[in-house]
Amino acid sequence: MRRHRSQEHKKPSPTERNTRADTTAATQHRSETEPRPDQTHPQKRWIEAKTGAHHHGELESIIYVVHGEALMRWGDRLEFITKAGPGDFLHVPAWLPHQELNASTEDELHCVLVRSGPEELVVNLELEVADEPEWISWD
Repeated sequence: MRRHRSQEHKKPSPTERNTRADTTAATQHRSETEPRPDQTHPQKRWIEAKTGAHHHGELESIIYVVHGEALMRWGDRLEFITKAGPGDFLHVPAWLPHQELNASTEDELHCVLVRSGPEELVVNLELEVADEPEWISWD
């Protein structure tokens, strides 16, 4: 899981673009796939919402936060958590168990989602979830 602020984003070198650091995934993967327009999903709008634990198989996802604050939990027990606000990108590697949440019970969360493939693949998981996830700050 990585978070980037759009205003701090620089174009990666070919080596950086094609290599992803291994976070909690069991193996390291290399991705040379560039998103295509047909892989962009409409904005997601959530109020008082959260997904269940899931992954997207071999698909990688990029979430761009337009409005509101998102919480993202990830790991084999959803043992890590981070917050992302407007202008932030979240990178979700392939096979990574995760959960998206709206940090607010009053404000909508608007996001744009791009995946590395055109199919809508969601594998729901039944996990023993960590009670107190470890906060990861990217600042």
